[in-house]
Amino acid sequence: MRFEEKKTALKAHQTKPIRWAGSKLPIASRLERYIDFDKEYYEPFAGSAVLFFRNSPRDAYLNDLNGSLVDFYRDARTHPEKLWKTYSTLPADKETYYWVRSEFNRLRKCVRRSAYFLYLNHLCFNGIYRTNLKNQFNTPFGGGRLKLIDQESFFGFSELIRDVEFHSLDFENFLTLVKPRSGTVYMDPPYYTEGQRVFREYGPKTFSHDDLIRLSDSARKWANRGCRVVVSYRECPEFRDLFGDCIQEEVSVSRNVGGFKSRRNSQKELIAVLA
Repeated sequence: MRFEEKKTALKAHQTKPIRWAGSKLPIASRLERYIDFDKEYYEPFAGSAVLFFRNSPRDAYLNDLNGSLVDFYRDARTHPEKLWKTYSTLPADKETYYWVRSEFNRLRKCVRRSAYFLYLNHLCFNGIYRTNLKNQFNTPFGGGRLKLIDQESFFGFSELIRDVEFHSLDFENFLTLVKPRSGTVYMDPPYYTEGQRVFREYGPKTFSHDDLIRLSDSARKWANRGCRVVVSYRECPEFRDLFGDCIQEEVSVSRNVGGFKSRRNSQKELIAVLA
C-alpha cells in the first residue's frame, strides 16, 4: 500500500485513535503552517499525535513519557488482531469500565493491557489519563454518549503507524537518541506556570520551571543543528521570557475547565518557531 493511500482506510471525521486531554486538534491547522511533513518529523511529547495522524509524515519519530500510551501504540502496530480481539469483546458500560480499570492496574506490560488502555481511554472522563501516587490509573467513567472505535478505523490507524519509531523517554534523552539533523521537531510539553496547579497527566512528577528551561535550551540546540523546531504552549510570562524572540502568533482556543463542558473558557496558546 502506498503511503498516501493509507489514510483512505480512515473515516473522514476521525483523525486519531485515542482521546487525550490537551489535544492540539483545535489549533492543528495553524500549527501545520510551520511544518513540512514531507521531511522527517519528531515529536517528543506525542500524546494523541494528532498532527501525525492528520498528515502521515513518511519518516516519523514519536515519543511520550507515558509508557502505557507508547506500549499501546507499539502493540496496535505489531499485534493489531490480538489487541482488537480483546478490545472488541468489552461492553461499553460503567460496571465493565471499573472492572477493566482494576485489571489494567494489576497487569504488567502485555497486549491485553494495551487493549484495556484503549478501552479506558475511550470511556474515561474527558480522555484524561490520571494516575495516583502509586502510578495507578484512576480516572472515573465518563458516561454520556461515549463510543468505542470501529474495526475499520482501528486497523487503519494500525497501518498508519507501521513504520513509526516509538520511544518513551525524557524529551532530551529522546532527541539525543534519534539525533535529528533536518525536518521538524514539534514540541508540545505539559503546561507549567508559576504558582498555578496544573493537572498531573503523567502521575506524581510534574513538568517544572526547570524543565521549561531545559526545553528552551534543547529547542535552540536542535535548531542550531539544522532542524526547524516548533513549540506550542499556553500563554504565560515564563514562556514569553524564554521564547519571546521566536513567537510567531497567538491562537485562541476554547478549553473545558476541569474537563467540564459547562465550564468552558477561551485561552491563548503561543506558537514559537526556531530555525
